Amino acid sequence: YDQSQCAAIGCCQYEEGECWAAGGSCTTGPNPPTYPTMPTTPTTPVTPTSPSSSSSCLDSYASRLGITSLPNTASSSYLSLYCQYTFVSAPNGKRIEIFGQSQLSSLQLYRARSILSFYLEDVAGSEYGGDKSAVANAMADNRAKLDMPNGEHEQPGAGQSLEGQELFYAETPVEGGTWYMQNDWDHRDAAFEEILHLVHDNGI
Repeated sequence: YDQSQCAAIGCCQYEEGECWAAGGSCTTGPNPPTYPTMPTTPTTPVTPTSPSSSSSCLDSYASRLGITSLPNTASSSYLSLYCQYTFVSAPNGKRIEIFGQSQLSSLQLYRARSILSFYLEDVAGSEYGGDKSAVANAMADNRAKLDMPNGEHEQPGAGQSLEGQELFYAETPVEGGTWYMQNDWDHRDAAFEEILHLVHDNGI
């Protein structure tokens, strides 16, 4: 992020090319942003539903976190079943796409994108990770996608994945949410596992 993008996503400090957030209100900068209470993951199960359009389920945090409706370039199948979208840009300019259905919060998509970015980040001085551009480019060339359907894996009536690696709503807790704070095993965190499958299968 550059400095203006840093402020736009709600961080309050920009230092050496990185954005930093604070737990309370920010004190740096001329117009420090205010921090709303982050939404928590519901404690009771919700009956899975498939959205009927791609513009009906963005929450109030979506624009701040870079989550949008699906682009017009998405297939008709995605447009009919998914309603949230984000992506990671590969060095070759192509996208590694992430699609979410209606139960997913924008924070869940944001977290998935952050984990994908973490896996693709160069690690200076490492034996194999000093330059991961070839992995990211291969993923984009292979049209790698992460599908985040409603419900949970093998649940009757759960949402369906289409062309991408699946990561279900119920297995994507967010730090600070109820599932995370209560260490709810019914909502174990499968994000690192499933996103690693995505990277391995499409980029390595």
